[in-house]
Amino acid sequence: MATLRLDIDNCWMGVAMNATITETYKLEITSYNGAMLSRKTIKEILRVTDLSGIQEYNGVTNLKVEIVKEDSFKITWEQPKSCYVRLGIKLMVTNEAGHSREFQVFKDATSYTVGGLNASATYIIHMFTKYGTDDYYKMSNAVNATISLTIPIKG
Repeated sequence: MATLRLDIDNCWMGVAMNATITETYKLEITSYNGAMLSRKTIKEILRVTDLSGIQEYNGVTNLKVEIVKEDSFKITWEQPKSCYVRLGIKLMVTNEAGHSREFQVFKDATSYTVGGLNASATYIIHMFTKYGTDDYYKMSNAVNATISLTIPIKG
């Protein structure tokens, strides 16, 4: 007897972000053989939070920062896979004195340039990815980086 293994992506279940604790789900699988005889299996899932990918709100990955000019930098990243819809990215840039600027970045962007900064200053960068809907959303944990801007010595 031959065995066929089929991996089921938990994201296919379409579990709503605000229903992960209160809802139970049934996974119904119907298989057919060459003669079109079928067998149905139903698996009840009581705790969808036990499935991988559910309630995972991943931040950006492979964060890289490069100086563009003495008062600006470009930040690049990769978007992680997720079971949930990305709404956008929040980018916070904080200087040594604790003053922050916040930027709303398009959800599918993979780069952003920040300008108008003070040269010779150090900045801490925090990026958060927002998932869900306008009515119900979750933020990823922060992905952080630090950059020091320096004025090039002209000689």
